[in-house]
Amino acid sequence: MCSSDLQYVDMAELMVVDHGKDVSVMIDKNGFPYTIGNPLPPVSAVTGKTADVTELVSKRDANSYTGIEGIADEKSINSIVLKFVKPAQASEGRLLIRAKNTLWLEAVSLKMHELFGERYNTFSAKREAVPGHKLQKWHLEQQLPLSVYLGNNNKWEFLDYFNLAGPAAMRDDILQLNLEGVTSDTVEIKLETGFRFWEVDYTAMDFSTREEVTVIRTPLTSATSNGELSVKEALTASDNVYYVLDEKGDEAILLFDSPGMKNDSRSVFLHTRGYYKVLRDQTGPPDKKTLRSFRKPGRIPLFSREMHDSMK
Repeated sequence: MCSSDLQYVDMAELMVVDHGKDVSVMIDKNGFPYTIGNPLPPVSAVTGKTADVTELVSKRDANSYTGIEGIADEKSINSIVLKFVKPAQASEGRLLIRAKNTLWLEAVSLKMHELFGERYNTFSAKREAVPGHKLQKWHLEQQLPLSVYLGNNNKWEFLDYFNLAGPAAMRDDILQLNLEGVTSDTVEIKLETGFRFWEVDYTAMDFSTREEVTVIRTPLTSATSNGELSVKEALTASDNVYYVLDEKGDEAILLFDSPGMKNDSRSVFLHTRGYYKVLRDQTGPPDKKTLRSFRKPGRIPLFSREMHDSMK
């Protein structure tokens, strides 16, 4: 079986964020900037029934939670329960993570794709027409993102989720959380995902007062592909006109003007929009029975656990 990847890039710009020198800045999944002043590590982190993983998720280092620590529940769900000390007047907090999807999730995805046999590329083409909100709903039902719950009054309340990060490298991410209903001096957060879908290296909560920042969106001044071809027109606006990377080694050099500073410090973020497509040269009939089972919520975590157990 052979496969190839196509990368489609619709637009590219810089988000230049000027801010005070005593804070750093992170951008959430909706493109909103947040200042970080005093991130606090968890005072405890527990997975499974009693496995203490506090040391694994309190520092940016080579030690990470991988989903093997502790035992997933009967639905093959991994979870980490974090506790943070909350300042008395704090009504909001910013949850920080450094994490990525596992190579194991890549193996699970590959096994699922093989089940389509010769019908894989047909399935892939049809999936492109599915609205994004329906795909995200299915992702959540299959526990693919890293979901975030707030513990309050002995119940878990779903708050939000971190988008899939891919397996290539650890990614720093942030979520703004509403804590107005929390009356205790600690905040209890649960991170939840399917069996071995995420690797988590670092978690923290920042309760500091958010500072004002200046955001300057900076357009391209030039974009040159493979040293000679201008692709600026394809990348200037989100207009479904794509720069396509379809050969190994394809690259584009992007240049931007640097706007004048509006504060003491500056953080710069590259904002792009696009998607990628995996083409596979597969043969044989599809396994329709197994494929239909993936329509049921929570089936992929169980499939992942079955794959894991079959290798023992």
